[in-house]
Amino acid sequence: MIEIKNVTKVYYPKKCNKKVAIDNISFSLPNNGLIFLLGKSGSGKSTLLNLIGTLDKPTSGSILFNGENISDFSEKKLTNYRSSHVGFVFQEFNLLDEFNVYDNINLVVDGKQKNVNKHKINKCLNLVGLNNFGHRKVGDLSGGEKQRVAVARALIKEPSIILADEPTGNLDSTNSCQIFNIFKEISKSCLVVVVSHDKDSAFKYADSIFEIEDGKIINNTIKDIQKEFFERKLIIKPHIGFIKRIKLAFGMLKVKKIKLIITILLLAIAFSLFSISYSFMKFNIPKTHAETMIHENERTIILNKGTINNYKLYNMLTKKEINDITRDLNSKYYIESYLYSENKLAELKLSFNPKYTDLQSNAYYSIYNEYLKFLTFNAKELGEFNIIGTIPNEANEVLISELLADYLTIYGFKNYSINKNGDVNYYDKFVETKEDLIGEKVYVENGFIVISGIIKDEKLKEFEVLKSISQQQMKKKPTNLYNKFRSLYENNLFNLYISEEFINQTSLKPNYIIDRSTFENVVYFDSREYYDGLGLKIFSENLEIYDGNKLKKINSINDGEIILSSNAVEMLSNGRTVEKFQIKAKELNEDFLKKVKEREQKIKEQQEALQNDPNYIYHEIPEIEEPNLEKLIQDIIIEEIKTQNIIGKEITIEMLDKNHIYSNSDSVYHTFKIIGVVFSDSYSYVGQDMINYSFDNFIASSVYIDESNEIELINIFEKFDNKDYEMKTRFSSSINSIAKVVYSVENISNYILLVFLIFSVLLLIVFVSSNLNVHKRKIGILRALGISTSEVVKIFMLEGVIIAFGAFILSMSGTIVLINFVNNYITKELFFFVRPVIFYWESVLNVVMIIILVIIISLILPTIKLSKCHPIDLIRNNK
Repeated sequence: MIEIKNVTKVYYPKKCNKKVAIDNISFSLPNNGLIFLLGKSGSGKSTLLNLIGTLDKPTSGSILFNGENISDFSEKKLTNYRSSHVGFVFQEFNLLDEFNVYDNINLVVDGKQKNVNKHKINKCLNLVGLNNFGHRKVGDLSGGEKQRVAVARALIKEPSIILADEPTGNLDSTNSCQIFNIFKEISKSCLVVVVSHDKDSAFKYADSIFEIEDGKIINNTIKDIQKEFFERKLIIKPHIGFIKRIKLAFGMLKVKKIKLIITILLLAIAFSLFSISYSFMKFNIPKTHAETMIHENERTIILNKGTINNYKLYNMLTKKEINDITRDLNSKYYIESYLYSENKLAELKLSFNPKYTDLQSNAYYSIYNEYLKFLTFNAKELGEFNIIGTIPNEANEVLISELLADYLTIYGFKNYSINKNGDVNYYDKFVETKEDLIGEKVYVENGFIVISGIIKDEKLKEFEVLKSISQQQMKKKPTNLYNKFRSLYENNLFNLYISEEFINQTSLKPNYIIDRSTFENVVYFDSREYYDGLGLKIFSENLEIYDGNKLKKINSINDGEIILSSNAVEMLSNGRTVEKFQIKAKELNEDFLKKVKEREQKIKEQQEALQNDPNYIYHEIPEIEEPNLEKLIQDIIIEEIKTQNIIGKEITIEMLDKNHIYSNSDSVYHTFKIIGVVFSDSYSYVGQDMINYSFDNFIASSVYIDESNEIELINIFEKFDNKDYEMKTRFSSSINSIAKVVYSVENISNYILLVFLIFSVLLLIVFVSSNLNVHKRKIGILRALGISTSEVVKIFMLEGVIIAFGAFILSMSGTIVLINFVNNYITKELFFFVRPVIFYWESVLNVVMIIILVIIISLILPTIKLSKCHPIDLIRNNK
């Protein structure tokens, strides 16, 4: 039973005064019968119908259903009331074009009773004269047929009340009569309330008539109504199945296709940039490096402490460090050493006058690396090389690469011979073929090496074409092939492959110079400090010295003794020897110039006499001997030695770092007795007790790790990725350059990700809100039919899922394409395979999580907005 008590409804149209649609009316409605609400347009009859159906709420007053004030119901209770007790028939039919007849009717019944519903729907269709119309499309129906479908949709719930707003307003008289006949029939079991202008039909079909004017009831044919309640029904909870939601979602999305496409594209771009930013954040140098090495069939990692040069040897590897590096290695490795002699690294002495100058100018022979590198292998590893000749067995024997053999045949090399007097004569030697090099001696810094074999290199065939291209052309515009050639060989040209016994067997002269990196430049003598330092060398051969009385030759010195150089005496003199030398040298030069002038004058006088007197006898005037400045400085030094009584005194030198590792360790002071001065050398000599402060011949600079397993390569890169060591491959420089760029991007990636997230949320909010506005009427219809707000939200959520899924597919495809493009571009520019930007499948999961988050956030505002709207406002599109 419906009771209306003092109900008023006031509207506040924009830019207008308030409008009273219903003005404090009260009445009751019976349990069944056909009730007509008549009145002019704007009289308030439709508003009253909407209030009874809870499509709108009264401004004041109460509407009671079975004694309960439905005006105060929550949104959930209102939905249950509409879905269980009210059936609507609208003037505009308000069918959903996405569905056929069957689905339109099935939309409002309990989704859990599919078999029951199908039988009931067919029964309702028969009742309205639409037998076998279940699978017809809504668009194929006439107006009368559509309205009868709307009636069937209202009937299917077996409602307590059917509310029809101008149900025949768009129909002809024949169809109108059919509709009213149906209403008349069903009004026997339920209450049917019809809003209409048609007074004739009202008087023909109505059981009761309400006439409304200006929001008031001016005539009511219902008299006294016995107050009895309707029998309570089970609450029907209409459920829109997944397939129907998809149809509705796609139907709503199709309305604005261009906007949909733009939204999907923009979201795809945002998700792509998110994935790429994530790839930058996950940039993994070890993995990238390892993949490049595997693809390029490169096996070698060089591990050292930096770049060795002539001046700083602090980065040499000690035995302890080598042991630490190799202790837990599962890979093959070998040690790289430089030959250190006379305070510098040894070079291979190529000829300065190449035999084949035409070949020398081509690109194949244009690379050059100065220093010799000795790579140590055991006998088994040497036997694994494909060589011409034999593996090294004797002292000084080495293997060379095939490329170096090519170079030696073109450039030639330095050799030497020793004459009877022990003098060394150097000369250029050339051979015709690479094989002729086997057994040849090649001069290096302090001796010679013997080529026992040549390691064959199949990869060189790829670069044969460079022999027909000038190096000048390649320097101006290098090709990828030339760059690859330099990358592979430039730093490895002078590699010498030696056995483990080589260092012990070699006849190369030992290195006796004490490098400056092992001591401070502080010397103490006669209670004074000197900061110029000394050049020190271990005494190893006969030497002529001044012992304080005379020059003499010695062949040994004792521990704790020192022979100073003339440079050291100059330092200890505090500049006196230099000053004296400058004064005396000036005097000698002036005297020399004076004598030269006198001699020139005598020559001139004799020439004039010879011209005047043919019988004049010419006398040869002897040359004036130039002053011996070397002897002069020696005499001055000897004078200083005697003045200071240097011989026999003690000198103290502050030494550092006995183990050849530059550090801030404590100083060690060594005191020496001065036994003489040497004029023929710039070094001061100390005894064999100081041998530990000199570098060995062979300085271990690097550990070469040989590995072809990707996992092991990654482990090596990760293990030694610290400040103590530097890892190098032929790709290191390029990959590190890439890393700098990637890391600079990574620093802002978090901000980029946040911006993309906010952008995606705003974009989807705008689209969903816009779509909600476009489809307000459809949403209002669903709400009027008893579909809950949560069910409607699910449709929009599905819209978001469809949009996001489309954007996701595009973004993942775009990300993969873009990443491959970037990687291929970098590979092309660097002439070797590299994949610095990697597509991580876990980024797919991250994007999915972002999509879920975006969809949820984007639905919050539209859902709140939707929940605040009355269904009638949505149907009328007022909000």
